[in-house]
Amino acid sequence: ESVQEEQQLRADGDAEMATSIEIVQRKVDDQARYRDQVMQTLAKVEQQTQRKLDELVKSQELEMSKLQRLVVEEAEARDTGDSRLQAMVNRIDEAGVDRNQARMRQEKDIFAALDTLKASVGAERRAREQFEESVEDRVGGVQGSEGQRLAMKEMAEELRGGQLEIRADVETLKS
Repeated sequence: ESVQEEQQLRADGDAEMATSIEIVQRKVDDQARYRDQVMQTLAKVEQQTQRKLDELVKSQELEMSKLQRLVVEEAEARDTGDSRLQAMVNRIDEAGVDRNQARMRQEKDIFAALDTLKASVGAERRAREQFEESVEDRVGGVQGSEGQRLAMKEMAEELRGGQLEIRADVETLKS
């Protein structure tokens, strides 16, 4: 009996042990399946993350390339604008110098014309004085005759006409 009991106890212990082993084996298998699922999920997440990261890097590279191109274009546009502005400033400076030189030439021409006019007026004055002297000489020799008085009036009118012409020339030069 005691051998039978012992065998029975052993058989019961073996059954419990087999059941425990079976439960542990199931738990190990469940854990292995869960681990495999987690690993598959991690692999998928890693692939998706890597794909998104690659897309983001590519997008950033395209954006940087675009920005670099825009910066280069802007720099070229500014250089072109600066060059055009400098050319305009140079043309304005040259035009100012040309205008000043033209003004100086005009002033020289005007002063030369005034000098010529002064010389002409001086010559006219001397000629008139000589003419007046000759008229006085003629009048002094023949005083009182009516013909001489008419001749003197005509000469005086000629002198006045010459003075009017000189004044007209002066006014023309001033304008």
